[in-house]
Amino acid sequence: MAYTLNNIASDKNNQAAKRGDSIRVNIRNIKIVDGFNVRTQDDELREHIASLLAALVANLPIPAIEVWVNPETGDIELVDGHCRFAAYLQYADIEPEFDNYISAVKFEGTPFQRKMRIASSNKQLKVKPVELGRLYIDARDNLGATRQEIAAEAGMSLAHVDQMILLASKGSPEIEAAIGEGVISATDAVKLVREFGTEAPKELERRIEVAAEQGKVKVTAKVVAPKPPSRPRVDMVVSNAVVLVNSLGKDLADSVADGSTLDNFIKVSADALADLIMAVREMQQAGKALDADKQTELFSGEE
Repeated sequence: MAYTLNNIASDKNNQAAKRGDSIRVNIRNIKIVDGFNVRTQDDELREHIASLLAALVANLPIPAIEVWVNPETGDIELVDGHCRFAAYLQYADIEPEFDNYISAVKFEGTPFQRKMRIASSNKQLKVKPVELGRLYIDARDNLGATRQEIAAEAGMSLAHVDQMILLASKGSPEIEAAIGEGVISATDAVKLVREFGTEAPKELERRIEVAAEQGKVKVTAKVVAPKPPSRPRVDMVVSNAVVLVNSLGKDLADSVADGSTLDNFIKVSADALADLIMAVREMQQAGKALDADKQTELFSGEE
């Protein structure tokens, strides 16, 4: 006999499910398939489960879970509602009158559609970008789904699918945490991983420091891309450099430029050098512009 949710509920000798206004399933008979739920067990998820538990304690309704019955074994497998299921388990531990039966909806669809259900359900905590990436990778590698099929089932673009897969496959725990905490958007994180690869976590840390120096808590495109110095400041540096070169005199400047001078050290105008130093420092301070690793350490006493 091929098992279905209806015939399990109709079988008076089977306590896994029973009929009422809807089919109700015993939580002790629901099977959680290893690796099916892609969510990260973090504080946000635990807080969501706690809020669902509070709703149950207050006798507030929460949506029915979705289950699929394995036709060969009769196992009732959870498809959608892992957080609700976790809340019900906790509720059963504190409410002695709870009979362990909860409302369930029968899921119908292919294994691929079953796997992708978490991406399309609107009854749950929003799935995070890296979690979506793991889901897409699983559907691609284990169920043979194409990028186009994944995009269509998730209701998203091909670019979105590629970006989430990149985050899940090439990202890092540090980047995943930063996205979850709102420090960086998924879009900017994708760009970071593409550009820096395995060095992305280190670059993210650097950019977080840059953002903090600017009084910001989020790494945005404006923070990521250093502002070039303004034209007037560039002109000021060039002008002072010209004054310094002219102070050398043409013959000395030419010999330094072509490498023919025999002296390792030359005398320059202190006033002209001071003006140039001030102009360069002002440009650096205003731009915070140049990446620290790319700046020439001109002055040993510079802060």
